[in-house]
Amino acid sequence: MLWFQDLTPSPLNQQPLSKMLPEKLTFSPLSRRQIEADFSGGHITSDAGLLLLREVDKQHRLTQRLASVLNDSRNPVLVRHKLETMTRQRVFGVAAGYEDLNDHEALRFDQALQTAVGKERDLAGKSTLCRMEQQVTRQSVVKAHELLWQHFIEQHETPPKEIVLDLTVPISPFMATSPASSLTLITTTTATFRCTCSAAVTCW
Repeated sequence: MLWFQDLTPSPLNQQPLSKMLPEKLTFSPLSRRQIEADFSGGHITSDAGLLLLREVDKQHRLTQRLASVLNDSRNPVLVRHKLETMTRQRVFGVAAGYEDLNDHEALRFDQALQTAVGKERDLAGKSTLCRMEQQVTRQSVVKAHELLWQHFIEQHETPPKEIVLDLTVPISPFMATSPASSLTLITTTTATFRCTCSAAVTCW
């Protein structure tokens, strides 16, 4: 567990959370053991590992480089969340096990993720992140793949002589026997193109 204490003064019309909650809750004791709930711990998170990921990303600048090859058609004057910040938010979220965009409706307020991303206020919501992903062009995807491969090779003192790609098509038998025949073709086609790619590198 990691806890944060926000030293920023609250707006005049917003009551601090510490004032909204009682300082302590006292429960019935167990023999001579006193049981109390204390709310002075600040903002508590279970995703403190994001701070380690932040340090690694600072060294490799991977999310920064990734954002540089993605397209952003928004009006710069109206932009509240920068593309680099949202890219880092999305990548770090997936790394922490939050693949679903809906998770970011709560994660955007998580101070561990905010600190890892480099912002001191609320992050982008699920709708903003969804629009970011939907506007990515095929050309940007190709450039992103090239960047990731280049970064993969950069981690070796000498470029690997052989890279083996193992492509697996995860099609469930249920898809072929599903009574929903109108969706079977679409589901099967989608699964066919969602190939899992793993790389085995042999250097000698």
